[in-house]
Amino acid sequence: MTVRTPLFVLIWLVIGGALFAAAVALGNDYIFFARYVVLQYVVLGTAWNILGGYCGYVNFGSAAFLRARRLFDRRDLQVHHG
Repeated sequence: MTVRTPLFVLIWLVIGGALFAAAVALGNDYIFFARYVVLQYVVLGTAWNILGGYCGYVNFGSAAFLRARRLFDRRDLQVHHG
């Protein structure tokens, strides 16, 4: 069974529906809040994936390296000349 088969989707819909029904029956609000947080991360991850696919990935490593180098040079100058 692969992820794209209708049976796979149906199984997960049944599991999700059972969890939702159990949360409603127990009156537990934590399940709803936890699902909302997970949904926010799913949307954020999807948006980052789309943005990265269309615009290319931003290289944060080079910016961090240059900032660390500038900080080291500034401290080095203060030690020797300050």
